[in-house]
Amino acid sequence: MVPWVDQDGVFPVKFEEIVGEFGKDAQDKCVTLLLEYLGIEPTDDAKKVVLDCVDTPTLTFSGGRSGADDLWSPEAQKLFQSFGGPSIEKRFGYV
Repeated sequence: MVPWVDQDGVFPVKFEEIVGEFGKDAQDKCVTLLLEYLGIEPTDDAKKVVLDCVDTPTLTFSGGRSGADDLWSPEAQKLFQSFGGPSIEKRFGYV
């Protein structure tokens, strides 16, 4: 996301927000803003279509959230730091 998040024509969405981890109100606001951005009236039916897509299992769905401890290595941390590390997390609202 880093190279394009500030470009025109990009609507950034946090995974946690759209799947409802920040609560139903935050999820509803996210979906509403997304639909408005796309020029679609944010009716209950339109929101349901988006949420049905979010809730649809994919081929890569593991049944739950991935844990960083299983995927993150010292090499990944070094690469992350080289790209800005904590400033990236802060920019995207994770710190």
